[in-house]
Amino acid sequence: MREHTYVGNDIRIMTTRDVSMIAQSMVTSKVGMMFDKSWIIWLEVMCLQKYVKSVGPKAFICRTCWRKDRSPYVWIITNNADYDSNGQDEKSDLQRVIVNPRIMGSCSIVHSIRGRYVEETTPYIVNIVKYMERNIPGAQFEEFIADFVKDESETWWLINVRGFVLTNKMNVQPREFLFPDVDEEEDGPKVSRITKKKVS
Repeated sequence: MREHTYVGNDIRIMTTRDVSMIAQSMVTSKVGMMFDKSWIIWLEVMCLQKYVKSVGPKAFICRTCWRKDRSPYVWIITNNADYDSNGQDEKSDLQRVIVNPRIMGSCSIVHSIRGRYVEETTPYIVNIVKYMERNIPGAQFEEFIADFVKDESETWWLINVRGFVLTNKMNVQPREFLFPDVDEEEDGPKVSRITKKKVS
């Protein structure tokens, strides 16, 4: 977070038509830009994911904070508007289905250090941390925060990683994890090796 500047993800609901236009723009131009209904999407950095409708009458997310050697806690962020409430315009319609704490007065936030939400979501973060510490050389986490949604079948979905704190970021070597099979030629570009792996 830079001073007086919001740094994070800009979440939007897209139709299949929007996704089709994005795909076409990505194919036809290196850096695409799409105009639709007065909003602009830059395609340099974008993630498309399935919309998960949360269980209950209102959209909510569970923001879980795992802390090494300390107790985890959660924030339950719930929309004030019901799914079935009628919006006056497109913006208010989006607020019914998307939880966005940046919009003043659009949701309520409850902090909790115990209960089923803490117990159910924390093990997912523990697994993520274990995997990353095992596979990324030098990675050791002090905190890890992620957003979860429970759908109508009572299944938890990880929808976002909000942040993390490393014990010592100078020791982390992510390139060995991201590019494990890359050779660097002395007088040329890097070449990725394609290796055969036996599946048992």
